[in-house]
Amino acid sequence: MREAHSGMNGMKAEMEGILETAFRRARMKTAQGKKPRGIKGEKTIEIKKIEVSSEYVNLRLNDLEAKIPRISEMDPFHRELLESVIGNEKIKKSVSHLVESQKIINRVRRKCVKEIHSTNDSRKIQAIRKQFYGRMASVLRTAEESHGFLTKAASELRKMPRMDFERPRIIIAGIPNTGKSTLLKRLTRANPEIAVYPFTTKLVQMGHLEEKRGKLQLIDTPGLLDRPKEQRNEIEKRAISAIKHLASAIVFVVDPTGNCGYSIGEQSELFKSLKIEFENRFIVAINKCDIASKEEIASAKAAFEGSEITLDGNGMHSELLDRIFDLLGKKEPEGNKKY
Repeated sequence: MREAHSGMNGMKAEMEGILETAFRRARMKTAQGKKPRGIKGEKTIEIKKIEVSSEYVNLRLNDLEAKIPRISEMDPFHRELLESVIGNEKIKKSVSHLVESQKIINRVRRKCVKEIHSTNDSRKIQAIRKQFYGRMASVLRTAEESHGFLTKAASELRKMPRMDFERPRIIIAGIPNTGKSTLLKRLTRANPEIAVYPFTTKLVQMGHLEEKRGKLQLIDTPGLLDRPKEQRNEIEKRAISAIKHLASAIVFVVDPTGNCGYSIGEQSELFKSLKIEFENRFIVAINKCDIASKEEIASAKAAFEGSEITLDGNGMHSELLDRIFDLLGKKEPEGNKKY
């Protein structure tokens, strides 16, 4: 409750800040230069305050709207990722709310300007301008929640991975805590956040690799468990979305030691489920072989017999890249091309 209250106060403070700046700008603009005299001058000053303040509010709302892409124009991966992280329908409703707020403000502005033009009563002129200020403040306060939500959405959008859909995309997948983020870091010299507990990869992370054979994008996905689609949490759904929409090939990372908290059997079942669900080509990378026993490595090999297997240790990364480029060089069946 305290966090929710704090968030509401933050949204309110931001909207109040927009209003205060709008009113301050209006005062500064009308204080500059020689003031026009008479009733005509009063009209000019009050109309300018209305126009300057509403122009600033519109500018701030437009800036926020511009940071939110049109969902219909997004590629399927980012559209699905945005849905799991933020919620596309709520984004649409919030944007619509801000657009409608601007329409109301502009409609009231035109009405008030027209009323000022039609009167020669000095007190009424000021009252009309104050009425506009109050109406604009009321409209913005009703839009506080939508504005705050879209501000947060814009922040989350900046974290979204930027994909080059002209280059091959290699998905790094597997059970939580098998060393996927470490593998990405070693292959690409990227610096993803790494922790020693499950589900540490909160968003899809990626790195780039470039050599004579070509350029690759390697994408580290959140950890997965072998369970039905309807039981997957939001983080697992992000990983599935990446595999579904991005994978030119998949490196399935295996921990033979069991230190990840899951047995070889459980990891093998997840692998079989993914192969059924997706038609992409897989490479199995047995990781942590520097700390695994011979028996654990043999057990992992047996569990993944018949699949592409790359072992950790000296030359592991070179061998893994050889396997990746070999797979990418093979002709894919028509209709299954990913890049």
